[in-house]
Amino acid sequence: MKTNPKSLGNTWEREFCRDLSLWWTKGKDAKVFWRTDSSGAVKGVSELAGDVKAIKEIGYPLIDNIIIELKRTKDKDLLIDMVRRGDDSKIGKWWVKLCKEAEEWRREPFLVIKLVNRTVICLTLEQYFGDVPHILEYNGIAIALWEDIKKC
Repeated sequence: MKTNPKSLGNTWEREFCRDLSLWWTKGKDAKVFWRTDSSGAVKGVSELAGDVKAIKEIGYPLIDNIIIELKRTKDKDLLIDMVRRGDDSKIGKWWVKLCKEAEEWRREPFLVIKLVNRTVICLTLEQYFGDVPHILEYNGIAIALWEDIKKC
């Protein structure tokens, strides 16, 4: 029996939301953030943007300032493709779309990608990662491992 790829993505999104909740609350609450019902609801109809929403007040300061977009890919050469092709790469297209949405909502972009090897990378503007070790900086975008971010 085949597994529905959408269902795998949904499972990972729920896992990430639990992980984000635990990181944000320093291990105290696994249910602060959750998946939005749809990816990026229409502005004015809903105050939801991106793929993650705060379901408890403690999470509002984060979600009020950033838009989190979650992606999952089997592309093994994703980062190499980004460096070679820039905005025309898969990451580049995701990033450009997210930045437009973030600008519209007056928030900062935060792109989270689960790679084929189960590694989770996060992209945001360089100035927001501070002391987090970066695996790559490219055109003002900093890329870090989610595992490294959680240590901060």
